[in-house]
Amino acid sequence: MQGPAAAAMIVVEQFEVTRSPVSALELLLEIAYSQSWLVDLSDAEATEKCTNWAPRFLDRLRREYNTRIQDGRPTRFEFNSSSEMHVQGACFPEPSDSPELKAAKVRRASGGAYLELLRSVTPREFEGVCRGVLSLLGCEDPVLTRASNDQGIDFFGTLSLEGRMIKGLGLPSVDKNFRVWLVGQAKQYSAAVSTPELRELAGAVALARASTFADDGSALTRLDVRVFDPVFYLFLAAGPLSADSRRLASRSGIIALDGESVATLLADSGVGVVEGEYDSNEAMRWIGAQLS
Repeated sequence: MQGPAAAAMIVVEQFEVTRSPVSALELLLEIAYSQSWLVDLSDAEATEKCTNWAPRFLDRLRREYNTRIQDGRPTRFEFNSSSEMHVQGACFPEPSDSPELKAAKVRRASGGAYLELLRSVTPREFEGVCRGVLSLLGCEDPVLTRASNDQGIDFFGTLSLEGRMIKGLGLPSVDKNFRVWLVGQAKQYSAAVSTPELRELAGAVALARASTFADDGSALTRLDVRVFDPVFYLFLAAGPLSADSRRLASRSGIIALDGESVATLLADSGVGVVEGEYDSNEAMRWIGAQLS
């Protein structure tokens, strides 16, 4: 497969996140030559062909970019603020960026290292990562369920909204009663996750809410979800999600994060960072702390 759509997908999946701005035509030529799409053409013919491809290439990139932004998923590229005809790495620092944004881009640029870590750890260690994610999201004392016979639930916790709705009063308030459960499964797969795993999570949480277990209930003793408590269903994977699983998650309300999204969350939070640099040993120590 070759052409503007294929070239756009190469950018989506492989573009260097810190790369400086490059014109769409120059980028198309670079990709086309690297993929041997233009071997029988002269330089002039190759330039003409890529010039004709450029509008469809840019349109596909804009659609992919907008879809990811709408879904809250990280993207490897963005369009230069001065020219939408130029593409740059999502973590490329522009002169107009605030110091806070530049620092955030530096942290996010390490996302690839975190993704490698997620795909190298054991399934149990990845479950520990997911418990840590709950802490990063603001849950107090999240729970990692036991390694076996966990009733289909790997981690859970509660997120309190106290102080987030009514701020600065310093007095008792009704927002003390607002909390939401976060309950999820962790899948340390290298292959794409499909819809049966999401259905498994939905069923496991439904059974837990009904206090219906295959064991004596000891695996989920602290998961005391009341009848009308709000629950966020979380599905965290180390690998990719299939198109069908993304569609099911979107339509059902399940919050499904692939490995790239989990890695980005860790990078944004500065997990394993020592003196401004990502340290894999420190990241592993953080994971170990989630298992203890």
